[in-house]
Amino acid sequence: MKKLLFILLLSLVAPSALAWNTDGHVLIVDLAVKALSPEQSREVNRIARTLETTFETDERLFLLKNYGSAEDLGKIASFPDRVRNIPLGELFAQWNQEVPEPLSHLSDADTSTWHYRNQPHYIGGDEAPQCQIENEVNLASVFPLLLESYELATEDVSKAILLAFIIHMEADAHQPLHAATSVDRQCDHDLGGNLFCASEPGFAGRCDTTLHGLWDEAVGLFARYDTYPELYQSVRGKQVTGAAAEELDPNLWLEEGFGEARFIYTLREDYTPDDIYVSDGQHIAHTRLMLAAGRLSTILEDL
Repeated sequence: MKKLLFILLLSLVAPSALAWNTDGHVLIVDLAVKALSPEQSREVNRIARTLETTFETDERLFLLKNYGSAEDLGKIASFPDRVRNIPLGELFAQWNQEVPEPLSHLSDADTSTWHYRNQPHYIGGDEAPQCQIENEVNLASVFPLLLESYELATEDVSKAILLAFIIHMEADAHQPLHAATSVDRQCDHDLGGNLFCASEPGFAGRCDTTLHGLWDEAVGLFARYDTYPELYQSVRGKQVTGAAAEELDPNLWLEEGFGEARFIYTLREDYTPDDIYVSDGQHIAHTRLMLAAGRLSTILEDL
């Protein structure tokens, strides 16, 4: 009954809450683009506008109100969450485009499994079960195909769609709960923390915050700032550089995130995290965000 209630609640959650929230996605892109040359920055923003200008009026007004100072590329960063349940072929057809050849074998499926590759994390005290729960089509398997498809694309709108997925998936790969899910002895799992209540249950057992949602919000880091510009100013220029920013293997990004599962699942289910968990969690989230920004800058430079 508890899992059923969670699933029903998840169906009511806005798509942007199923990955780093909009603040997180826009922030990663803004930091990455600011590190590009003026020519590179103008080009990626020009391409992004070919998609951004086709958004519905209410979405464009939302972006203008909350992220008016952000890069145009950042304004399309949450697009993949909004279209995750649309078959890929149908999605490209909405802009009169063909699915690029490297992705053509996925035309009939939606993109919902592209956002994660949850490895089983067992928190029991005895020997861990051997659980096979990963989808064949996942973030790590799709990301190289997106880069290959972008290189082959000739139409700006097709490039913009692919670019939106590239920047979004790169960011998702750095949210630890897109890389790990808790499993029990029977290999039942919590959908990357989506079935794990990270607050004291409210009325009728309702859960106000899932573990996944807590980490989407960077364990409260984003909530410390009233506006997005304030959040951006707090981390401006802090993205990772050097060798770590040049590590572009999505498998490694996900392994890094999986390595944080041991800490993440120290939280007791149905309990609100204490100050120590929040402080340590925000430090981890900040590190992952800055890594994502530095690596995305390297990727954009090479496109």
